[in-house]
Amino acid sequence: MKCVASLLALFGVFCLGAALNSWQLPDPVNLLSAINADLDIEWMSFKKSYNRTYSSNREELERRLYWEDTLRFVQEHNLRFDRGEETYTVGESDFADMAEDEFQRLYLSSLVIPPEDEREEEVVDYEDDMDMDLPLEVDWRTKGAVSPVKNQGACGSCWAFSAIGALEAAVKIKTGKAVDLAEQELRSSRCSHKKSCVGARMSGHRDTQKGSESNLAQTLNQHGPVTVAADVNSPGFMHYRQGVYNNPSCDKRRPNHAMVSVGYGSSRGLNYWIIKNSWGQGWGDKGYVFMAKDKGDLCGLANHASYPVL
Repeated sequence: MKCVASLLALFGVFCLGAALNSWQLPDPVNLLSAINADLDIEWMSFKKSYNRTYSSNREELERRLYWEDTLRFVQEHNLRFDRGEETYTVGESDFADMAEDEFQRLYLSSLVIPPEDEREEEVVDYEDDMDMDLPLEVDWRTKGAVSPVKNQGACGSCWAFSAIGALEAAVKIKTGKAVDLAEQELRSSRCSHKKSCVGARMSGHRDTQKGSESNLAQTLNQHGPVTVAADVNSPGFMHYRQGVYNNPSCDKRRPNHAMVSVGYGSSRGLNYWIIKNSWGQGWGDKGYVFMAKDKGDLCGLANHASYPVL
């Protein structure tokens, strides 16, 4: 349990529990008439691809309407992308037949950030290294330090997957050993009473400077992957597929999802953070999202960033 406590401290958060909103559905008697019959074949293909079965005809009709709403959103968004009005594409995913408020409740409601006065860990300060030239890009995946993307499911545990993802990378960087802490820590919640359950002693964690993207970049370059939190409460993120996620409507003051930053880079004049998510490899760009960088800490990625110290 000592390791579990350390992982919680690493990210400094805890868990409360585990498009079209559910209250916007038509009256039950009108569900069938709201269905677009021209999409019957596509609907059957979606159910087969994502192994969908429903408990009743009514539930299937409701899920069908959520899915049709997702299709409309995807088509409209990607048309804007084709016109150069968006910097990323969206697409069908495992979330396509979910109501937006249902998605928020299951995936974006468990992250709680403690008050600033309760975050007592040392803050990384690079004032003496301000003249240090950072590489144009950093990607710890290419160095074999990043473990495979996992799927948290609807258990509301993004905080744990974020902390574990950064710790797995830190262990690999320090010892050269690949470990699967999701199996050891999340499922068994047990670890050794000696050095550590990961083969290296974890002495604590350090926070990056709040709101400083340059500090976060320096930390990534010098130390490795970092836990981050951001506001991702939007259909665009829910259905993200490729490109640089650039959402000016993000509220950096209200983070609702924890992830792992494993690097940064640039594409077509847009700087981005390389973010490892925990929604499975079928979501996004093989489980990753590239989020806008150097845009005033858009979505708040640099507000609550930490890395483990071994």
